[in-house]
Amino acid sequence: PEGEVKYSHFNANKDTIFDEVWQNMLWTSNGDFTYPPIADTYAVTYLSTTFLDYLLMAYNTSTIRSYVKEKMATVSPLNDAMFYRDPSINLSDYDSFNFPDVVFPYLSQGFLRTGEYGRKSTVVLDASNYGNHHHIDSLNIVYKKDGRELLSDLGYLWDHVNHSITTNTNIHNTVFIDHQNQITKLRNGSFHLFQTHGGVKVMEASSNAYKIADIYDRTIVQIEHKSGKSYLVDIFRCSGGKTREYVFH
Repeated sequence: PEGEVKYSHFNANKDTIFDEVWQNMLWTSNGDFTYPPIADTYAVTYLSTTFLDYLLMAYNTSTIRSYVKEKMATVSPLNDAMFYRDPSINLSDYDSFNFPDVVFPYLSQGFLRTGEYGRKSTVVLDASNYGNHHHIDSLNIVYKKDGRELLSDLGYLWDHVNHSITTNTNIHNTVFIDHQNQITKLRNGSFHLFQTHGGVKVMEASSNAYKIADIYDRTIVQIEHKSGKSYLVDIFRCSGGKTREYVFH
């Protein structure tokens, strides 16, 4: 129509920040390529073969190439590969993908890892705001180590008969005040500290999750020591209310 803007030779992959979205999709994986069970995500959710083939076609950067090649080295291609995959790519030759320690200030989520290439463990501190598919779980943490969920988010059981209950604050690994759910508006969760040096790493975030709590913040310190062993120090500071429950699942 007259007056409308027409885009010529527009590439949604290259002319937008879509590449950053995909980059973040790789960086938020656990070391076993699954995703942490945050909100409605299954504990076994991962990028499908279709998406991996698409990524190689659209971007083919060294980081994406490393991730895709390693994930697909032993996977048979789907029919979609006929349209997506470059037949010259050698999937048997790849560098190991490195899962980084990373914080996303806009999303208010932080990830700390242990082990070679970040494969041994992942702890996630989530201070994100409430929204679509989010739960009432500000400053929740989930922790996966040696292939096992040590701290789980029961909220990912989205098809549970009591779905409305699985989103509640006490179903998550956070502090529950006066047996009441956190507020869902203007929680304004944010990170104040994120340092990763050698065997000691730390991240800290705060939230306005309870109107009665002037202080509601959490510090996670990860200590990695000899023989690849590690542990977490969890410091939760909060005020207000008559009861404050430190809940774990």
